Amino acid sequence: MKFHPLVLGASLILLTAACGSGASPEPTSTPADLEASVSAVADEFGMAIATHDSTLAASVLAPGVTILEGGSIETRDQYLSHHFHSDAAFIGSLSREPISSEVSIRGDVAWRVSRSRLQGTYQDREIDMVSVETLILEKQDGSWKISSVHWSSGRG
Repeated sequence: MKFHPLVLGASLILLTAACGSGASPEPTSTPADLEASVSAVADEFGMAIATHDSTLAASVLAPGVTILEGGSIETRDQYLSHHFHSDAAFIGSLSREPISSEVSIRGDVAWRVSRSRLQGTYQDREIDMVSVETLILEKQDGSWKISSVHWSSGRG
């Protein structure tokens, strides 16, 4: 029996399509899983500041991150070499009570807006304030990285 190469090729393609490749489909993440993964990165960043861990902070910040606070804009290197240390000293001396947190995700971009109450004593000053943090994250090479940080605060 002689097969025409074109017919044989088409038959193999159809057979492969009908039977599937045998590989399991890619697992899909639920919205709750995605929100949890975004929050985990945001929480790691907060923990890095509270524990003065610049290595952890660097691992979750995108190389091109912009950090906005108090009218200033800093790059990743500027923040980690200077302002990070004063933030760590400040945050590390206070208690933090989360008030609210919301995560939104659109494809490979996510943002988390959170409010916290900070209380305690820093450099002989009583602190009672509400802090608002907006983090924008981008999925880069399969991992969420923080691409923008904005902090503002007011009296508690």
